[in-house]
Amino acid sequence: MLGIFFGMMIVMIIFNIFVYLSLRDPSYLPYVCFMVFVTLFLASLDGLSTQFLWPNSAWWNRAFIAALVPASSCAALIFTDRFLDLQGRRPGARALLNINVRILGLLMIAAFFLPYGTVIRPAIVFSVTATILCTVLGVTEWAQGSRTAKYYTLAWVAPMIGCTLLAFSKLGYLEHSLATTY
Repeated sequence: MLGIFFGMMIVMIIFNIFVYLSLRDPSYLPYVCFMVFVTLFLASLDGLSTQFLWPNSAWWNRAFIAALVPASSCAALIFTDRFLDLQGRRPGARALLNINVRILGLLMIAAFFLPYGTVIRPAIVFSVTATILCTVLGVTEWAQGSRTAKYYTLAWVAPMIGCTLLAFSKLGYLEHSLATTY
């Protein structure tokens, strides 16, 4: 089952790399990064990264997991900013996105220098904040009549719900299960 899941993720990553290369749309690059980071994060949670990529480094796996949480959220925020084209239309929302990206960037770096427990909780909290922010921006832009935001919101509802469920299960608010992880 894990092979099917990760196989589908790898196929989606490769497909979206080709979409990026063919369209040359800069908003696809952060999306591809998001997919890579989420796939590596889930592989690390399952122990697959430790088993196949760095079998003798438990420290690296913990640091990598703690860095991938904010990295995936940064990529999602940057993708949202670019895809919804917030630059001229929503300066306040864009500033909020940028603040969140900077905080997540600091947490990403801190993951390699501070203990896992010190970094992972704030990383999860800011990641949940990022998912909520992305969802609210998509819905708001859709309500303003943006067709792009409509497709964005419809496409991102499932991943955003999934990220939030995973975060709540890791924080102990939901029971750990197959549904809350994948």
